[in-house]
Amino acid sequence: MSDTIQSTGTAPVQHRLDARSEPFEVTPSLVATTLSFDGTEVPGEMMSAVERIWQDRDFTWPTTLSVTAISVTVEGAGDDARSVSRVSVVGTGFNPERPVRIAWRNAHGFPGGTAELVEVRTDAHGFFGAEIHATTAPRRAAEFTWDAASQLALVASQAGGSDGGRSAEQHPLPPHALWHWVR
Repeated sequence: MSDTIQSTGTAPVQHRLDARSEPFEVTPSLVATTLSFDGTEVPGEMMSAVERIWQDRDFTWPTTLSVTAISVTVEGAGDDARSVSRVSVVGTGFNPERPVRIAWRNAHGFPGGTAELVEVRTDAHGFFGAEIHATTAPRRAAEFTWDAASQLALVASQAGGSDGGRSAEQHPLPPHALWHWVR
């Protein structure tokens, strides 16, 4: 996917956004971990409850999206530099075995402020796990806006069918989750 990003100069700069994903298995312990706070271990009673609910195929999970890890590196230098981000996400409560579109919202400089990433497929229970790899050009620190309303939001949306569409988002995430800044 190729987009034009407006630089702080007078002429637009051509940048590319390439994205792909690698699925990973969603397990009861992974879901329980995304429910924990401040890195504390999930209590045994809670883990036991999650495992019981996991086995109950009539239980409807809430539609959620959780970012479980973010890493960003810069490869190359000068005009050949590229920013590579890896964002691991877990989705629950989506319609089973249907595609879900993942995008960054508030991605300033992209058309409509949205950077489309990938499409993932849910499993038979409406869960998905994916590590999203996105490559783009690094941005200068001066090009970032740091106020709360300008932070990135990761959005997962599923088109409606006879049972309706679903969506979830996680925010605020700092803009350098998509672009590694350079001075």
